[in-house]
Parts: sequence; structure tokens; C-alpha cells
Amino acid sequence: MGDILEKVNIFILVLSLIGLCRIFFVYFFTLVYDNKLIKLEYKYEKEHVQFKPTITIIIPAFNEEKSIVRTLESVCSNTYENKNVVVVDDGSLDNTFILTRKFIHDNPDARVKVVRQKNGGKSVAINNALFNYVDTDLVMVLDADSILKKDAIENMCKWFFNDNIIAMAMNVKMLNLPSFLGVAQRFEFINAYRGKCAEHVLKTLYIIGGIGSTFRVRDLQSVGGYDINTQTEDIDLTLKLISKFGNAQKIFGYANDAIAYTEPVSSFKSLIKQRYRWKYGRFVAFSKYKSLFFNTDKKYSKLLTFLQLPFSLIQEVLMLVEPYVFVYLIFIAVYFKDWYMLWIMATFVTVIVLLSLTNSKENLKSRLYLALSAPFNMFLSYILTVVEYSSLLKSFFHLKTIFNYKKNNANWEHVERL
Repeated sequence: MGDILEKVNIFILVLSLIGLCRIFFVYFFTLVYDNKLIKLEYKYEKEHVQFKPTITIIIPAFNEEKSIVRTLESVCSNTYENKNVVVVDDGSLDNTFILTRKFIHDNPDARVKVVRQKNGGKSVAINNALFNYVDTDLVMVLDADSILKKDAIENMCKWFFNDNIIAMAMNVKMLNLPSFLGVAQRFEFINAYRGKCAEHVLKTLYIIGGIGSTFRVRDLQSVGGYDINTQTEDIDLTLKLISKFGNAQKIFGYANDAIAYTEPVSSFKSLIKQRYRWKYGRFVAFSKYKSLFFNTDKKYSKLLTFLQLPFSLIQEVLMLVEPYVFVYLIFIAVYFKDWYMLWIMATFVTVIVLLSLTNSKENLKSRLYLALSAPFNMFLSYILTVVEYSSLLKSFFHLKTIFNYKKNNANWEHVERL
């Protein structure tokens, strides 16, 4: 029994060291990102003030009567003027179309157009707008239940004066939901922020997230837009674009100064449903673009093909043991009354959260709230670990459809929110 416990302890120690090394590299390269952003802003202000590309914001919507007007108000109140908006109502059964038409009537100068189509799914709705109603330089895809910060579009557009940029992800933040589940999701998004900054620098970013994702129209149209046989159209599209253009010279990046807000999922059951869709969709995308793994073509970053993509799969395998590792550590600490170990675990998580908050673009009130909540994040994060674990097991039960992805359809899946 002693030998087994010793091996388990060694295994946990090795995983911890790998995790620490990963955190070190992430925070080092986020500093590099911050330095690049400062240079970008200086160069933009001094040399490219006249760079004002046209942009269309596509808002696919299905049964979004509760949020569509709020989303449109946030888009139209943005400081960037050279923009158009296309709302694609994908056969909604509620008042989404009526409310959008009323908004257009009440705001005749807003340059908003609404298109109604037979229900076909989110990807079909976006493609309809992309190929039939977009004639601008850039296109931004925005969820109908999200909110843009007033300078989000302007900050996003300035990145594209670099001709090598193909696509940019937006900095998505969670609105406040005063519950354990809400706080856990906010911590998760804040921690992810740092990772995306590092991935931008290292050229390992392979997910241009759906909310506020922005592309050059010519590049997006050249690959045929979005595929309709995947549950997570954003991951699939990013790998599709990388597969064609490569990411060694071309840039798939992260605009941390372009901020959008989204609502957290409000129930545990709905959160599992959401994360299952994300995880299942990622596996489908990996299956479709498996040729990227360990690809030696010079147009691809080797850090992406030899490290990031394979490690993403390894992380999924490790997810099978992660919940048990946490329970084991808590059991050992309580059984042997090793309160010092519990204190170290809580302190470690708190330090990570506080580091993430240092440049997370949260306001002071939010930072104080999250900083005070940080010591509890060790237990809050376990909620998400259980969710991810459940989603992973559910994905394994559908392995056959992952490999036979051509028979899949991208349908709408709403979850409970605020």
C-alpha cells in the first residue's frame, strides 16, 4: 500500500511541476504580449490614424427576444462609425424579428439590416449574411446575447492594419452572477485571458472564439465560410483557416483591448450541456483537421503542430484523473491534519488569481470583489472540473459520431442564463 501511495504522490508531483512550468511560460509571454500591444498602439496612433476599414457585424439569432435589443444598442453605440450591422433571424419562434424591425424603425441612422430565413442553424445564418449581405473589408460575428464595450469595434479594427492578420479573437468577460457557479465562471475567463495573450505571441492560438470574432472578408469567403457539420463553429473555422493559410507568417491573434461581455450559465445542468458541446465540437474539429498534428510544413508554427495541438489532447486524458487528484489531496490533508498543505494549495490558487487580475482590464470594484473571493477559487474551480469531467465522459460515449462528423448538423443549443 505504501508503494502505491508513493507512486501516486510522485505522479501528482510531476503533474504539479509541469503545471508550474506552464504557468511560468504563460506569464512570461503575456508580458511580451503587453509590450507588443504598447508598440502597436504607438505605431497606430503615429502612423495609421487614417486606417479605418469598413466592417460588418453579423448577429445570428434564434429566439433571442430577451437580449437582441440590448445587443443592438451596444453595437450601435460603439464609437466606430464605419460599420454596418446584419441581424439574421434563423426562423425564431418568438419576437426576435419583430423587436429587431422595431429597433431599426426607431433608429433609422443605425445602418442595421435584418434578414429572416428558414431555420437552418447558426453556421447557415452566418454564411447567409457573409455571402449575400457583406461588402466590407472586415466582418465580426457577435452572439445575440452579448454586449460590446463602447470602443470594442474601434480597438478590434486597428489590429488589422497589419496585413498578415487573418483573424482576431475578442476579450470576452463574464457579467456578474452572484452565485458559486457565476463566480467560478468569471475566474475561469479571467485565467483564460492570460493564456490567450501568450498563445498570440507563441503562435499557438487555434480558437478564435465566437463572440466578437473578426476576420478579413476575402479570407473568410475564400474558404467557403463556416462548415455546418460541427457543434462548435468557431474552433472548426479557425482550424480550417489555419489549414489553408498557415500560422507561421499569418496571424491568428487575440485583441485584449477589444472587450465584450456575455452572460454566465446559471444552472449546473445547463453548464454541463454547454461544455459538452464545446468539448465534443473540439474533438470533431481535431478529427477533421488531424493533418495539422505534427505537420512539418513551413507555413505552420511548430509550437502549434508539435506542442499545442497534441498537448490539448493529452490534457483531455489527464482530465480523467484530475477530479480524483483533488479529492485525494484534500483527503490526505484532512486525514493527517496537514493544514499547512491546505494553506499552500489555497495560497497558490490565490496568487494565480491575483496575477491574472493585475492586467485583466477589470474595474477596481470588480478586482476587489474577485481578489477577496480568490482564496475560495480552489473549491470553485473544482465545480468546473466536475463539469469538464462529465462533458468528457459524455463525449467518449459519442466517439462514433465524432469520427463520422459529416453526418452532424450544427443546431442551436440555448442554455439557462441570467
